[in-house]
Parts: sequence; structure tokens; C-alpha cells
Amino acid sequence: MVLTHRSPERPSYEHVGEAVRIRADEVRGEGDERDALARLEDCDLVIDALLGYSVDGPPRGPVAELITRANAGGRPILALDLPSGLDPDSGEALAPCVRAEATLTLALPKRGLLAPGAQPYVGTLWVGDIGVPPSVWERFGLSVGALFARAPVVEVR
Repeated sequence: MVLTHRSPERPSYEHVGEAVRIRADEVRGEGDERDALARLEDCDLVIDALLGYSVDGPPRGPVAELITRANAGGRPILALDLPSGLDPDSGEALAPCVRAEATLTLALPKRGLLAPGAQPYVGTLWVGDIGVPPSVWERFGLSVGALFARAPVVEVR
């Protein structure tokens, strides 16, 4: 989870690029969960990138605690690729599961992000172009058309 520090000099979203930039002292490795938990209360935006596509089973241990505290913290959460704790195929929300205000997924939405029960966890769904060539989509029998013709990030719902 990336925590962005609050700036008392300006409102939270005045400079979004600065608000979400990642600095070495803001991203901690394993073993710094207590520091991350303490800093959840002192941020404007939480970026969820805790768990990835291939995780099996519900979040456990310090990751589960981070998710629970982030959800309860009252700060907006942006999930990257999919909310931690959400099954990418079924859309089932495992306990705990991040409740994101928005999700930025990559290439194409995972099936689970579009499941009716997933919407409260996904929030507004955006998809970002990562440069997959049309020949790759064709090889898998997919037609994405001009999905990114107008912009490299588009709102799905």
C-alpha cells in the first residue's frame, strides 16, 4: 500500500501528480507494516497494490490488517489492477477486501471486476493501455477495437 502524506498547505487533490508520486521513504518493504498502519491516519489517498492477480485465498496477517484499517480510515482508496481481496475471475469479495473509490486495471478488465457483486469494492472502473499490440489480442481471439483511440486511460463504468 502506498501512503501519500497530507500537505497542510494545499487541498488534497490540487496537485494529483504530486499527491500520488512514490518516494523511497513512502514505500516500505516487508516488516514495516506497523509504520504503514500508523501512517494510514496521516494521508490523503491510499493506493492499494498489496495483492496481485494470482493470489489464492483471503488476505491474512498484516495484509489483512492493512486492508481493514484502510477501509475504516475514511480516505479514498485507488486500487491498482484489482482491489486486494477481490477474486479476479468471479468477483467474489474475500474477507477482508479493499473498498476502492476507483480501480485502475491494466490492458483489459478482469472478469471479476465486471461482476455485479464486485462494484462496491471496485468503485469507478478505469482501464489503462499498457501497449499490448493488436496481434496479441487477435491471437487470443479478442477484438478490442479502438478502446484506447481517444485516451490511454478510459472509464469502463
